[in-house]
Amino acid sequence: MKDIIMPIAVLTAICLICSAALAATYQTTKPVIEAAAAAEATAARAIVYEGAADLQEYTGELPGSATEIYVVNGGEGYVITAVTKGFGGPIEVMTGVKADGTITGVKILSMSETSGLGTQIDNDDYKAKYIGQNNVDNVDTIAGSTISSSAFKTLMQEMTQMPQQLSGGAN
Repeated sequence: MKDIIMPIAVLTAICLICSAALAATYQTTKPVIEAAAAAEATAARAIVYEGAADLQEYTGELPGSATEIYVVNGGEGYVITAVTKGFGGPIEVMTGVKADGTITGVKILSMSETSGLGTQIDNDDYKAKYIGQNNVDNVDTIAGSTISSSAFKTLMQEMTQMPQQLSGGAN
């Protein structure tokens, strides 16, 4: 009987010690990770909307694909984080948009698209085609990456129309 209980007790003790160590590590690193993520998001907002000195988080109902919206300089524009579904999964994008719907900048925050194909939407030359546009109909999708680039293009079109939706309820 002792031969059966002793290994179980030892393995249980090892599991408890490992679980406690993992929990302690998580609690120690969680604030550091959250601070790094917040700093990365702040830096991304500055990239997608240059000159955004005053950013106020939008507290109204989030329209469409938006997951987070910041009002820039009292309504001059918006920094919108939104998610769309690509070929490989969700694509999270942060977009700067002026009040007239003109895109000022685009940053892909995360995606799981096929390397070499779907990831072409994160190419600076491709994203640059959207900057300065308030209608993206003339931007072509990427051959070989039709699903991902079509999803991205549809999201960018939604971003150009978002200021009209927000103008009645901006804070």
